[in-house]
Amino acid sequence: MKEGNSDSKVKDLFRDKKKPQKSQFIAAVIANLVILYIANNLLNWNLSFIDNSFLQVLWILNIFLITAIVVNFLFIFYSKGWFRNLLLIPVDLLGLETAYTLFSVFPFIINNLIMEYLVKFILLIFIIGSFISLVVHIIKFICSVLDR
Repeated sequence: MKEGNSDSKVKDLFRDKKKPQKSQFIAAVIANLVILYIANNLLNWNLSFIDNSFLQVLWILNIFLITAIVVNFLFIFYSKGWFRNLLLIPVDLLGLETAYTLFSVFPFIINNLIMEYLVKFILLIFIIGSFISLVVHIIKFICSVLDR
């Protein structure tokens, strides 16, 4: 097999094939605004499963959500592959940090040990998923720049 063919197969693997719709970005902005509102009011609602240590993670959660809102808002107007992948890199980094901070601080009061482990496992899945997403977006960005 020629080396050029294997290179193009790898590039094809990381190439954006489907153009995203503006409605996806609008929905993401709205969803993140709702989550931002909820996150900033959780302690006011005196929910029995949210500990006061939630304040220790609120700062990174706010930065992550605001960044995601801004990035998705920008995508409504311009969403070329290289631009999208470039801006998703910091979103992935912040998502990774947010999931790690939630895992480390664990601001939840869960009296059932199995449920506590389940929530921690889900947070670990988010950490792994954020890392994989980060690597994929870096590779996609590099491939899109090399294709130009």
